[in-house]
Amino acid sequence: MLTLIQDLIQQFAELLGRLPNAIPLLFALVIGIALVGWGYTLFRVWLLSIGLWAGYQLADWLVQLADIEGDMRFLIVVLFTLAVALFLWLALRASIFVAAFILGAYIVRTLGISILGIENRWVLLLGGLLAAVLAAAFVKLFIIAATAISGAYLTVDAIHGFVRSEEAGVWLNMQDPARNFVLVVLLLLWIAIAFFGIAYQYRLTDRGKHIRLHGTTNF
Repeated sequence: MLTLIQDLIQQFAELLGRLPNAIPLLFALVIGIALVGWGYTLFRVWLLSIGLWAGYQLADWLVQLADIEGDMRFLIVVLFTLAVALFLWLALRASIFVAAFILGAYIVRTLGISILGIENRWVLLLGGLLAAVLAAAFVKLFIIAATAISGAYLTVDAIHGFVRSEEAGVWLNMQDPARNFVLVVLLLLWIAIAFFGIAYQYRLTDRGKHIRLHGTTNF
């Protein structure tokens, strides 16, 4: 009995030790599931998030390129990130094109690295442009697909974190080909969850007819 209690205490202590990593993973899992099932209602928030992420990545690259350091670096990154996010929030039609380009390039990167083990900038550019053109032509379908695919990314990343005891974002930034059982399963799981989310939202919105974007005319 005493051994059992000690084991329970040890497991509880290990759980508390992992709690700082578990919180972001749980957050990613909840947001991921929400995007997969009801992403069309969160699309404007999704756009804002894409703007914050893309703005930060671009700003960080620019300040490194210009070799800017200190407080000026911090100020430029913050202002540039907010500017890009605000642009994607307000300029809805243009932001859909930009967001589709980013998502398309990211999907091509995932599949290229996971399946072929390569990453080509020209292929990423082509994939992003193709996604942007399709998004402009089929806006409501893009809203469903983009949120479902993004939700699948977050969901699988959280699952990977729990399975491998890794931090949130590790699978999203992984540069390794899917050559072992776990990574192959996670890749297939991402595809399956994304397709499920697209089909579910498509049916839930009556083929996109019920999608309304606040403050805009119908697309």
